[in-house]
Amino acid sequence: MWLEHLNFIAIVRRIIISPVTGRPPQVVINKLRSLKKALKTWNWEVFGDLNCAIVRKSAELHSIQLDLSNCGFSDDLFMAEKKCYRGNLAMKIDIRKAFDILDWSFLCRVLQAFDLSSAFVDRIDDILRLSRLSVLSNGVPEGYLCCSKGVFQRDLLSPFLFGIAKDFLSILLTRMVGSS
Repeated sequence: MWLEHLNFIAIVRRIIISPVTGRPPQVVINKLRSLKKALKTWNWEVFGDLNCAIVRKSAELHSIQLDLSNCGFSDDLFMAEKKCYRGNLAMKIDIRKAFDILDWSFLCRVLQAFDLSSAFVDRIDDILRLSRLSVLSNGVPEGYLCCSKGVFQRDLLSPFLFGIAKDFLSILLTRMVGSS
């Protein structure tokens, strides 16, 4: 939000190039303090009280969504909802379900799209495909199950793999919105 505003860079530049005397560490500290104070004032003047704006927009959005659920879809309500979000896209994803249904071939293609080495991608593929789940019945192992999709919720690597897949989805959605 700040980086998109025209005056932001000018304010930062003005504070950074302002002359301050003292030893170098003290100069940096004083400039950062001045920058913090200037940005705090500028933020309030430009954007106002963001907490109140968020509460107001949330109430407005809730009202629109109630109308959508009660009255059904209409172009007017859709545009009003879009205006509340300022045109952004919001998705509600059940992370537990997404963890369980993440397709491994998709994940490998994503890793390749991020230009990771083929040896690394092959190793991740091996880790996923060679894993087995043990089933306990009355405390006794009864056999193993082979998995075909999903990442494992207690595995240390899984959150990173899932995060990469989420980032790829975000990139695709951003490109899709930008091209339309």
